[in-house]
Amino acid sequence: VDESVGKLVEPTSEAIARAVVDLLQNSDQAILKGKKARLRLLQQHSTDAYVDYLLRLYADLSFGGARTI
Repeated sequence: VDESVGKLVEPTSEAIARAVVDLLQNSDQAILKGKKARLRLLQQHSTDAYVDYLLRLYADLSFGGARTI
């Protein structure tokens, strides 16, 4: 995950709180990050993307080729 779809913070309550406050104070930024995150989710984790992944995996395994996934 990168900063385009969220906030990378240290795993402390203070850092998380600062990130949440920052997003609350910058709603335009939060909305944009949310839209980008949703798009990434749909592109990378949709049913179609998973089916394509499995088809490539099965093809590689059935032909004894190197995995290209």
